[in-house]
Amino acid sequence: MVRAFKGAVTARINTLRATPGTPVWQRNYHEHIIRDERSLNRIRQYIRDNPAQWAFDPENPACRPDDDPGATRRAPMKGKKRWQVGE
Repeated sequence: MVRAFKGAVTARINTLRATPGTPVWQRNYHEHIIRDERSLNRIRQYIRDNPAQWAFDPENPACRPDDDPGATRRAPMKGKKRWQVGE
């Protein structure tokens, strides 16, 4: 069901944008069907906690030195202009 939905939405978006074959969905994204209260609460907790991880996210442009656009998992050291590898 999710696969069919994503396929239809992708086709429609690419038609509207005139960009056939262009990926629309985030890579490595994992859909999860909420089946019970425990699952719902775990997802709610993830939504609450996840923004705090943005500083260490490899997709965050602020976490990459200007001279290394391919760098990943980096975070600025407090009070310094140097960079360190994040955990």
